[in-house]
Amino acid sequence: MEPHATSEGTSAVPTKTPPSSRDARLRKFFDFFDLDRDGDITHDDLLAMAARIAAAFDVPPGSPKDVALTNAFQGFWHELLKSLDIDGDRRINDREYRDGMIAAFATSGGFEHGLRQLIKAAVEVADTDGNGTLEPAEFRRLEEAIGNPAEDSEEAFAKLDTDNDGSLTVEELLDAARQFHTGTDLDALGNWLFGSL
Repeated sequence: MEPHATSEGTSAVPTKTPPSSRDARLRKFFDFFDLDRDGDITHDDLLAMAARIAAAFDVPPGSPKDVALTNAFQGFWHELLKSLDIDGDRRINDREYRDGMIAAFATSGGFEHGLRQLIKAAVEVADTDGNGTLEPAEFRRLEEAIGNPAEDSEEAFAKLDTDNDGSLTVEELLDAARQFHTGTDLDALGNWLFGSL
């Protein structure tokens, strides 16, 4: 990102802000899930992400939590295909993802249900103290597992904890995901779901 020029013609270092446009936010999310960097989100990418999250929390392969997480990612993949795979090639490119996300949230109850199940399964894996919510350290570990820097996750947690109780619920995370993908309000707290650009 290039420094911004001031009125005096000098350059100022930009302050840290959430992604400033919907396209920028979606690009960041897309890049997290395109694990092999081939320009598409695929079934293999989502399964690899599920495995990364499980490994980050020392969840044994084949254990109930691992199976639930994998199944949630599988279900979300099928909803992505139904909602976004316009050309039917069983791959989601960045344009399909960007153009289809608002409609997916607005018109597909199955899509939001699939995302809810994914978030719920991820929270169950990351919730190491078993209280049903994520505390800052648990959230940071989860965000690091998907590729978000620790310093971004700390700032994101403070913004997303809308009731200021020191923890994040599945509902808070789902609301943030909805705002992140569809919102036009640049000040919406959900824009901080994955920290700054």
